[in-house]
Parts: sequence; C-alpha cells; structure tokens
Amino acid sequence: MLAVGIIISIILQFSAALMAFSLIRQTKYNISWIMISIAFLLLSISSSFELLKLLNTQLSNSIAIISNIMGITISLLIFIGVIFIKKIFNLQKRIDELRKQSENRVLNAIIITEERERHRFAKDLHDGLGPLLSMMKMSVSALLKSDLQSNDKEIIANVDNLVTESITAIREVSNNLSPHILDNFGLISALNSFVAKITKNNSIQINVFSNQTDIRFDYNKEVVLYRVILELISNTLKHSGAQNINITILFSSNLVLVEYKDDGKGFNIDEVSTTHSGMGLSNISSRIKSVHGELEIQSKPNEGIFVFIKVFI
Repeated sequence: MLAVGIIISIILQFSAALMAFSLIRQTKYNISWIMISIAFLLLSISSSFELLKLLNTQLSNSIAIISNIMGITISLLIFIGVIFIKKIFNLQKRIDELRKQSENRVLNAIIITEERERHRFAKDLHDGLGPLLSMMKMSVSALLKSDLQSNDKEIIANVDNLVTESITAIREVSNNLSPHILDNFGLISALNSFVAKITKNNSIQINVFSNQTDIRFDYNKEVVLYRVILELISNTLKHSGAQNINITILFSSNLVLVEYKDDGKGFNIDEVSTTHSGMGLSNISSRIKSVHGELEIQSKPNEGIFVFIKVFI
C-alpha cells in the first residue's frame, strides 16, 4: 500500500515538473522558475529512490545517502528560487507604483487641460460676447431716452431687460467656468461665494468652516478641491434631499483636510459604485488621485454622507 502511494506521488511530482518546464519559455527563462522546475524534477527522482529502497532493502544505505544529497539540493534550489521570486514581487510592486504614478500624471494633465480650456472659454465669453452685449444695452438705453411711442418704448424696455439678463447670465457662466475669486483670493473665498449663491435660491443650509481664510497653495490642488466640493454639493442637491451641509476645511503646515457631511437619505456605496449613478463618485476619486490625495466616502441609507479628503500641499 505504501508503494502505491509513493508511485502516485512520483507521477504527480513528475507531472508537475513537466508542466513547470513547459512554462519556462513563457516566463522568459526566469531563473527562479527554472530552479523550481528542477526542484520538482529532483523531487520526483528522490521519490523514485524511496520506492527503490522500499522494494530492495539491500540498497537502502546507498539510496539513503543519495536521497539526503538530493534533499539538500532540492531545498537549496527552492530557497534560491523563492529569493528570486521575492525580487520579482518587488519588481512587480515597483511597476505597479510606476503605473499609478503614470496614471496620476495623465489624470493631472487632463484636469490641467480641462481647467485651461474652461479658463479660455470663460475669457472668450467675458471679453468677446460681454462687451458686445454691453454696447447693445447702451444703444437700447439711448433709444429708451428718445421720443418714442409708448408701445415702442415698452418693446425696447423688454429688449433692455433681456440684454441685462443675458449679461448677468454670461457673467455667471463665465464665473462658473473659471471663478475669478478662486484665481484671485483662493479656495475658501471662492467656496463661500458659491455657497452664498446656492443658499439664496435653495432652502438648504450650507455651513463652511475653516481655520484659515486667506491661505493660498498650489493652484492645481486648489482647483481640484474646489471642483470636488462643488461636485459633492451638486450631488447632495440632486439626490439626497438633505436640509444641511457642513463643510470643514482645516490647514496645517503641509496638509489640507476636508470633511463634508450632509443629513440626506444616504445610499449604499457598493450598489452606487457599480451603476451609472456612481460616475460622480468616480470623477471625484479620479480628481483626488490626480493630486496624490486620499479619499474616504462613508454612507448608509437614511444616514447621509460623510466624505474625508486629505491632500498634501
């Protein structure tokens, strides 16, 4: 019965050795894989000697010496192979790190390009279409002062109101595309300005707290945090039904921490992440990754949302 077990063991070990040798080319003749393949082969040969010793007791002493030598050789091969495998894992880890760095650089480049195009488009609106509408308003205002029939004045007054609304709309669009307050005064001022506009037309209460009000840091990181917070506010307004939003932004010498909370209906993060509605969270995550930041999102049904962001500045 013992002989049968050894025979099965020999067959399995030899088969494993054959499979290992057949994969050497795919591993590009990696030294660790070659050593482990040889170890499998020697292991099957060693088992064969054990079978021979079992069948012929007269050879037991000689076979025992050979088996011991082969055992030491197998152990050495496996030990060296594992060392090289560890180097492979370290290399793979380094490759993964380089890949992540490359992805972050690409994301950062995309975001920078996006912001540059936003800025250019906002400037074109403000400097191109804005003056034309201002000139139109001046002309319409001049017509209103002239001697016209009451019906004509009413029509021109309506045109004057439409031009005024168009100028206001262009300014708002231009500012949303590239907030001049963010450019000139920084994240906290731009966020407070945006919140003031939002709360004017919504019943929701938005509270912003920061331990610094005029601190400036890397502009790309300012833009990313500004866009992310706006995205979070937009998601809350669209989906949560929340009554309150609390935003805390804390600065230290080389770090900015952002905590975002709302008291909305919340959601199941796993379910949202796997559906199209999770694209907003994916966009937020991509933006934070682009500046090598950390993001944590916590939410459960009927428990609102908590977002924690950490970015080195």
